[in-house]
Amino acid sequence: MDSSLQINDKDITIETDKPQHVKTKIFNDSIHGHIELHPILVKFIDTVEFQRLRNLKQLGVLCYVYPGACHSRFEHSIGTCHLAQQLVRHLQTVQPKCITKVEALCVEIAALCHDLGHGPFSHLFDQNVIPRLQPTGYEAWEHELGTIKLFDKIINNEEYGLKSEFEKYNYDIGEDELHLIKEMMFGPLKKGTYQKAKSYQARPEPEKYFLYEIVSNKTNGIDVDKWDYFARDCKHLNISNNFDHNRFIKFCRVVQDGEKGRNHICVRDKEVDNAYEMFHTRLRLHSNAYQHKVKLALETMICDALYLAADSLVLTKPCGDTFKMADSINDMDAYTQLDDGIVWQIIRHPKRNDVQHAKNCLDLIKQAVGDDLAPSVAGLQTFLDKMNGQANLEAAQELLLRVLKRDLYKVVLKKKLPKDVHLQEVAEASMAEEIANYDQSLSSNDVAVKIVKFNYGMKDKNPIDNLLFYSKNNENLSFKIPKDEVSFLLPERFQEQVLYVFLKTISKKEVVEKCVDLWKEKELKRRILNQENPIEYTPPGTPQRSGTSKISPPALKHEEEKARGSAQRRHREDDDEPPSKRQHVHLDN
Repeated sequence: MDSSLQINDKDITIETDKPQHVKTKIFNDSIHGHIELHPILVKFIDTVEFQRLRNLKQLGVLCYVYPGACHSRFEHSIGTCHLAQQLVRHLQTVQPKCITKVEALCVEIAALCHDLGHGPFSHLFDQNVIPRLQPTGYEAWEHELGTIKLFDKIINNEEYGLKSEFEKYNYDIGEDELHLIKEMMFGPLKKGTYQKAKSYQARPEPEKYFLYEIVSNKTNGIDVDKWDYFARDCKHLNISNNFDHNRFIKFCRVVQDGEKGRNHICVRDKEVDNAYEMFHTRLRLHSNAYQHKVKLALETMICDALYLAADSLVLTKPCGDTFKMADSINDMDAYTQLDDGIVWQIIRHPKRNDVQHAKNCLDLIKQAVGDDLAPSVAGLQTFLDKMNGQANLEAAQELLLRVLKRDLYKVVLKKKLPKDVHLQEVAEASMAEEIANYDQSLSSNDVAVKIVKFNYGMKDKNPIDNLLFYSKNNENLSFKIPKDEVSFLLPERFQEQVLYVFLKTISKKEVVEKCVDLWKEKELKRRILNQENPIEYTPPGTPQRSGTSKISPPALKHEEEKARGSAQRRHREDDDEPPSKRQHVHLDN
């Protein structure tokens, strides 16, 4: 058997002649060791759209908190493809008729390409930046939508020749199979569109439902994507991982659900502890890393910087056309130009300190020449008005330089919310306004409010309730295992919320802290009470709706007096400043 060693970029690969005359490539991965990939998969890897993933860090800004967290979505995607391949081959071994050769390749392609649509700093871009910029179509935008659009871009690019590559290796990949791949990455999708469907279209048969549980499992969240990033992130963050995905794969098989008649990926009953360990690992990663308070501060700063720079930063497509950041989600040629390096584009953008000086000179000229000659300088005025956006760009530069210098937003309040209270992220901006309203010197730009959820991946539900098991005695009968039959030490609740308030302007530290104290005792408490026992203030003479309590003006006055009194105390452990030195804060009634 002939073999040759080929060194490309950062990857060392070995090409080996297989009996089927297919030259596979072997990647040496830091987590899974040697990974063998079919040449069709390598064709996908060797595209501009996929190579872009090298410049997208898997954990976004977390590398500024954990120095080792610099791994990319490029290696994660290859690792996910490998695990999908391992699971499919295992199923083909124990149940040869459950999945065809073509379907197996579709699963591997979907696993490889599932993260194509991520933007700069991953979830920060689609969950924070895009909704804030509000471009056309932003309501429907999510990185999975970008993924299937970029996947179509790769497939339809004749230069890449993917369609001829399918024919070369005797894979009958038609429109139905391409739609199957996209549904594996995105979820139910209407054929020929980018719109969500109510049910899966490419493989609607109940016996094929399990195919949609391998890459992106909507049933219980257990899929190869998570298995790879749990192992990879834990290694680079130096956090222990007690979940064994290799063992889990060995005990997987396809079994029919007795209730709905669908085929699901089930696991041996003795693996229930291993399944819970997977979600314990997820929770540990979120609490120790993904939702680290410094990481949240960094994300808020970078989001602010991208928002400030959005209108002034001019980006260029390969064809030479220019575009703005917000417009990129509607143009995949533009979108592929965005990666984590955008922060350095902003930092290195040349400053135009002469703009304000020129505007001042222009005002003097207009005053000197009078109204008759003023139109002659109107063109210059228009130009300078456009350049005024440079101020926002320079503000973004200053903010990013603060990140590099570790001059970060500071936490002034961290509060775990009561178990039955679930505040919505959409309320963050209004809560920042409420805090700022307690002092005339503040604006909502001086504070930021973040609501963070910690759960097992399915909000307040236990994902294991949706996992089916089989026993050694009957491999073709699926069943669920109630939590109480596993252990009485497992959690009773599966979600909690934590509220953070960040100080943006360090010079306003004292006044912000006092305003936050007042807000916490009044507005936040009222929000919590409204959820536990809906309460609203009803003016005299207004008909009262059923199911609500009425707060009278005297009661409101009592609340305000109580809030004023509590403002004299500090609630931060690291603050020992005597009350006599604090600035007086006015409470706006």
